[in-house]
Amino acid sequence: MKFYCTPGNNIIDLKNNSLVLQQTNHYQNDYNNYINILNNHVKIYIDPVLKKYEEVAKTKDSVQIKKIGMEYQQIISDSFEAAKVDYPFIINHPNSPVSLYVLTLVYNNNHLDKIEYLLNSLSPQIQKLPTAVNIKNLIQSARTNAIGKIATNFTLKDTSNNQVSLSDYKGKYVLVDFWASWCAPCRAENPNVVSAYNKFKSKNFTIISVSLDDNRKNWLNAVKNDHLDWAQLSELKGWDGKVSHDYAVTSIPTNYLIDPSGKIIAKNLRGAELDEALTKYL
Repeated sequence: MKFYCTPGNNIIDLKNNSLVLQQTNHYQNDYNNYINILNNHVKIYIDPVLKKYEEVAKTKDSVQIKKIGMEYQQIISDSFEAAKVDYPFIINHPNSPVSLYVLTLVYNNNHLDKIEYLLNSLSPQIQKLPTAVNIKNLIQSARTNAIGKIATNFTLKDTSNNQVSLSDYKGKYVLVDFWASWCAPCRAENPNVVSAYNKFKSKNFTIISVSLDDNRKNWLNAVKNDHLDWAQLSELKGWDGKVSHDYAVTSIPTNYLIDPSGKIIAKNLRGAELDEALTKYL
């Protein structure tokens, strides 16, 4: 549960493992109203999927369970559906910090013009807050590293603490893959990435993985267990790493396909899409 506090009395009562807001403020009321509307909206889409999951779980069919799990995740992350609730809320509450929080939820690099419009619809006071400044920076980074742009160079340490730069691989097709050991979707996608690497590594193609881990041991264990036999880099700063900020990474897995000239030619290729793109270019 999130709380929005303002100067004055904000009373929260903890009883019997439950939280009760005895005295609150209009920002907290804004947030509570938003959550209620969102939950009611998303429930329409999630309930049928959860029912299917319960039925398939009884059969122990791992393929179908995984398929429904992916369907569930897609609904959760589908910003188009969320936007039906989020966008009007932001527009109607320009002076509320809750709108800024909602904007972080709906942020999507594929809808930068809309995100920028929503950000600019907020009051000047709200736009000065650190979170708003961060969103502005993300928009700029996303546009700097959009398809057709030259990829921003970076230098990070690999698993042996050697310095490795993206520019070291100029002249090759490079997949820059952002992931982490704790990211279940990343780990599930890694077999596809390994397969693509083994299939195309002899055709002027390689991969640079950038981990968003902050624990070196966990990172190295995941690299070993997932058989990631290409350049493995990390700042070990979690979401606070400079490279992930420069590439406007707000969720993982995220990847960028870069051509021999250093130009970004595709992004977020997964599964069969990755194989098809590499077959096309190589």
